[in-house]
Amino acid sequence: MKTSSAELKRTARENLSGKYGVAMLAMITVSLIPSALLYPFADNASHGGASQKTIYYLASIIITVLQLILTCGQLRLHLNIATRQPYQFSDIFFSFRAHPQKIVGAYLLLMLYMIPAVLPGGILLALALSLFANSAPITGLAVIVLLAGMIIDIRIALQCSLVFFMLVDNPDAPIRSTFRRSKELMEGNKLRLLYLQLSFIGFYLLAVLSCGIGLLWLMPYMQQTLTHFYLDVTSENAYE
Repeated sequence: MKTSSAELKRTARENLSGKYGVAMLAMITVSLIPSALLYPFADNASHGGASQKTIYYLASIIITVLQLILTCGQLRLHLNIATRQPYQFSDIFFSFRAHPQKIVGAYLLLMLYMIPAVLPGGILLALALSLFANSAPITGLAVIVLLAGMIIDIRIALQCSLVFFMLVDNPDAPIRSTFRRSKELMEGNKLRLLYLQLSFIGFYLLAVLSCGIGLLWLMPYMQQTLTHFYLDVTSENAYE
């Protein structure tokens, strides 16, 4: 029997009781380290020439990879909390020593799946705005094509939503098999996950109204809830 969204949230709150400190610190660190590393490059690029801008773009790519691996380490922390295993702040560095190349490979493969869906609409919209700025029908068609691509991407994202959890939970798993397994497990669960994610909108608006302070509480809560969703979906389907 599938666990309800309310029950997943309740379990997440219970599991985070007394552990919010480390979860918040992990979230802040994963957010601030990349920003702090990128700032000097951004500052130089804003006052420099083409070479500084090139260095900035290269640094952005490297730091994005760093943030991706740290984010997966954050998933490991939440998995340990959710399964009542020993956990510590240093879990956020877990993926650096557990096949980080697979994390990067999975991300690139996901982008390979998602970009083609929005590329036609993006190109068509750019052409419509530059060459047919006064043609409402062409611009409207471009927007419709782009929105259709975005809907396809939402479906792909939901379908592949378990991939990084699986790579963190089982670092030795082949990349393509995690995509296949995620697709199988999300069959019949995509709308369930979408509903769960949308159910946080009210909390998110309140967090924004608190000048972002509420996000310190909300983001770990959301991540722990999604972790329990992963555990719920996989509970009756052992990874092969």
